[in-house]
Amino acid sequence: MPSYVVLGHVGAGKSCLCGRMILDCGGQGIKELIQKYREEVKNIGSKVVPASSASDTSAPNLFSSLSEEGSPRFKSFAWLTDRLTYERHRGQSIQNTVWCLEVSNQDSKEKKTKAARKITFIDSPGRIKSSKRIHDACSLADAAILVISAIPHEFENSLFQFRQYASIAMASGISNFVIVISKMDHPLVSYSKSRFEDVSKIVKSFLSSRLKSLSTKVVPLSSFTGANVIKASPRSKNQMPWYGNETLLSALLTSNLKRDILLDKPLRIGVHRVFKIFDAGMVITGRVMSGSINVGQNIVIMPPGIEAKVKSIEIHYEKVHVAEAGCLVGIAIEGGLTRAEIKPGSIIGDSKKCRPRIAKKFIARIIVTNQPFDIRPGCNLTMDTHGVHIPVRIERFLSRNSGRSREQVKKGEVKKGEIVERNPQFLRPMERGEVVLRPLKPVCLETSKVFGRLGRVAFRNNRILVAAGSVKEISY
Repeated sequence: MPSYVVLGHVGAGKSCLCGRMILDCGGQGIKELIQKYREEVKNIGSKVVPASSASDTSAPNLFSSLSEEGSPRFKSFAWLTDRLTYERHRGQSIQNTVWCLEVSNQDSKEKKTKAARKITFIDSPGRIKSSKRIHDACSLADAAILVISAIPHEFENSLFQFRQYASIAMASGISNFVIVISKMDHPLVSYSKSRFEDVSKIVKSFLSSRLKSLSTKVVPLSSFTGANVIKASPRSKNQMPWYGNETLLSALLTSNLKRDILLDKPLRIGVHRVFKIFDAGMVITGRVMSGSINVGQNIVIMPPGIEAKVKSIEIHYEKVHVAEAGCLVGIAIEGGLTRAEIKPGSIIGDSKKCRPRIAKKFIARIIVTNQPFDIRPGCNLTMDTHGVHIPVRIERFLSRNSGRSREQVKKGEVKKGEIVERNPQFLRPMERGEVVLRPLKPVCLETSKVFGRLGRVAFRNNRILVAAGSVKEISY
């Protein structure tokens, strides 16, 4: 079951897109729920900021004249994923929301792909202040959907946010992207082909400069009218004759998704959230990064090193006996534990075979991002990895590697990965190197060579992504 994280700046239409897909894919009670939300939106009135004008509060509600008879209000789509009262009144997502859809590709050219498939969507916040939650959402996903507004000046004013979110996704190990150009029905856009090409060119150039191979699909759509979301409506074909028949759903189902599924490795589960449920007891949600977990299995949670027994396992509210790598699970455990003892970012492993261990020091291969500061020994940064956010200290640099300029590599002046300098005193922006770091709080780490994405790390200075890389060696 592939999982996609929905990324984008504030007001790009992420939650509305997820709500439109939930509505069009159907489900028991979805239409009644949309009708209920529409009435609540009318009652709240001016307290809700429309998503179409979230970036410009002085703009009129241009969507009021576009509403069709029988269609729910535009804002009620977002309420399917924005469940907090604060989110609904502000018109902005604050927490991550996971939703599973059962879909079938009806518009695909391949008629054989009619069987229903399950896809998981993770709606993430759009504020730059929520970089922690964005990294948590990326650690749960296999690929990313980049939602970008086609309205003039909305995308241009949010270029920094877009680059940050795309960099966070790539730092967490995501290399598969689907680009969505939203709000094509806006009066200032009017399904313009030139606007679509301008925005997609900027996005593709940024991603191609940071990924080895880029096979990204770009889909123009409208969450309000539903054009090109699940199916290409006749209205969208008349207004976008320059675009083919590929929809967002067909792009997701036909994309060559490379999933890092490690079934032959020891059990590792990254803890995302912890709940105390009356009937089930203590429930832990997260992603199975490697191996498999069974009902009745004895597990250990590191840190703090507590052992427990698995009472039941659920995958999207369906009870199962076994959950394998790549699944988003909810695990009910026995042992009389409290929420204070289990924290997000902990690692679950088997209590007998290859237990996870606390890292005292580790060596990482990193690349410094394009920001105006150097990094030096003694610098304290915030490390983001598999849902944990802890401070780390740079002790020393082992080497500076080639790769600062791709033109030098192409000309043959230096080979990629070649050691240019040993024991440097600092690393400049866009330089690569190996660095020794010491965690200032207990954390479980694994090498990227053995556990793949579990060994990916990102380093922030406040809210700015400073460096990213992978763990090469660990000292326990």
